[in-house]
Amino acid sequence: MHQYDRIESLRNGGFSRLTSFLGIDVSKADFHAALLIGDRVWSKTFPNNKAGVAQLAAWLKNRKAEDVHACLESTGGYEEALALDLHDR
Repeated sequence: MHQYDRIESLRNGGFSRLTSFLGIDVSKADFHAALLIGDRVWSKTFPNNKAGVAQLAAWLKNRKAEDVHACLESTGGYEEALALDLHDR
């Protein structure tokens, strides 16, 4: 299947309408999150520490993000706590 066909499939119900997509750019000091639910997009920056990970969880909950598919880069270990928390949730 061509990548554009896969994208169209996603738009036409390949995932449930409650599926949320989360992309995260990680650095030592902070991480930038972009959340896509349907046609809505939100973005926010969080500190890359325990408090920032908790803030992200609350931010996702406030946006009623369910069944979240997350993708983040591997950045010299700076992503580990965040990745583990997302996996546990």
